[in-house]
Amino acid sequence: MASVNFEKFKANQIKAVMRHCDKEQRKQSSHSNKQINKQVTDTNLQYDRSYEETCKRYDERIAYLDSFENANKRKDRVTCLGITVPTPKGLDATREIEWFNAVNKIVKKQFGANNVLQCYIHRDEVHQYRNAETGQLETSRVHAHFFVVPERNNKLVGKHVCNRENFI
Repeated sequence: MASVNFEKFKANQIKAVMRHCDKEQRKQSSHSNKQINKQVTDTNLQYDRSYEETCKRYDERIAYLDSFENANKRKDRVTCLGITVPTPKGLDATREIEWFNAVNKIVKKQFGANNVLQCYIHRDEVHQYRNAETGQLETSRVHAHFFVVPERNNKLVGKHVCNRENFI
């Protein structure tokens, strides 16, 4: 069974993570992740905006939320969630886009479309690995990284958004 991974990011982390995920930025730089196959990076996809546009959308969304009275402006606040979703095992490659579009609809419904900054689909990190539980050699799967501002009622609320009810 595939698992969805959630990660919390603070303001000083998120743009570097999005740069790492962005297709054009990824082609231009070297990465410590040796599993990235740059010969396949051109097959990666992302939804409707460049790295610069995604950063601008993030900045504008945070500025908007900061404009409210009693806004959480702590330096250590969570300003973005990273949600990594792999394709189901055995999914035919011709259905990947359909799968990720369905997941995108769920993410937008759960967190609000205006809070979804970007979705990056990575095909260049598919590699062999040894399953720690079984010891068997397995192949990783195509996966998507969704970046979401954790907002509820016009407030950044990472700890409330990252709770059990949102993960079921």
